[in-house]
Amino acid sequence: MQESTASSMGERSIDEIIAELDQPYTGRLPEEAIRAAQRRTEEITPRLIDLIRAATATVRSGDDQPGNGHLFALYLLTEFRAQEALPAIVEAISLPGEGPFDLFGDVITEDLSRMLAALAADAPTMIDELIADRSLNEYVRSAAIQTYFYWVSDGRLSRDQAVERLREHLRSAIANQDEQVAGVLVAELTSYVPTEAREEIEEAFRRDLIDRWYIDEEEVQESLAGGEPRYQKVVEARRPTGIADTVAELSEWYAYQDNDPGIDDLPFSPQETFDDWRTGLDSEDRFEMHATIRNMEPKVGRNEPCPCGSGKKYKKCCGSAR
Repeated sequence: MQESTASSMGERSIDEIIAELDQPYTGRLPEEAIRAAQRRTEEITPRLIDLIRAATATVRSGDDQPGNGHLFALYLLTEFRAQEALPAIVEAISLPGEGPFDLFGDVITEDLSRMLAALAADAPTMIDELIADRSLNEYVRSAAIQTYFYWVSDGRLSRDQAVERLREHLRSAIANQDEQVAGVLVAELTSYVPTEAREEIEEAFRRDLIDRWYIDEEEVQESLAGGEPRYQKVVEARRPTGIADTVAELSEWYAYQDNDPGIDDLPFSPQETFDDWRTGLDSEDRFEMHATIRNMEPKVGRNEPCPCGSGKKYKKCCGSAR
């Protein structure tokens, strides 16, 4: 009855909204469908969760996911603070290997931490489990580590509570020789200017668990010397928890800019264009490499060597303006 009433009033049905959201990439943001979904939060939430579950199953089976409904669903569900979606989202980001990136691209490195902070605020044990699970993609574990800072910024955790939890994870990483997250934990701890964690941090370096390209002793010392002013600066720079408006968030993506030149004239499909964008392939490389782009790694991390060849970390070179 609700579906027919909505249709008679000119409002899209839930099925129509889902179908429009789950189209392959065209270069245009489905803003009207997103706005329609925002107006019908309660009705559409279970269907958005289904989109994520279906996409997860597709990637798990080794097939390509043709539509992008699961991506819009992730943002909308976070905007709705739909905690019931958390199990489906955790299942998706727990896919082995590059599975999380196959589904969500750079969202994993750019936005997942503040999404988890919004949805898992009442499930801190789940975050701890993601951090500790060595079978997960390292960037998913990193996003879980960064969740604590959002909770501190929001007043859900005190600074001391967050530091103690991160110290526990670092002690576990040291004991288990877990190089995958030891460096991330040290880097994240420096955000808190944690003099109380100095012993664990120094032990991690002594055990050679830290990739100096990721963070080195000098950066740790700079952080500790910065004291409270540095800590407050980091707090102010951190983006807000969660997603306030999906349209506003996605409208800023390069992939959805109205002035993206020549997208209809490119010698490859819109979905290939989107895949290239997710992996950081620029327009020149796209023309040369579009036939072999599907298995490229995610874009350069902020603590990795800058691809320009300067010898500096990306965050201190070409990535410094981000």
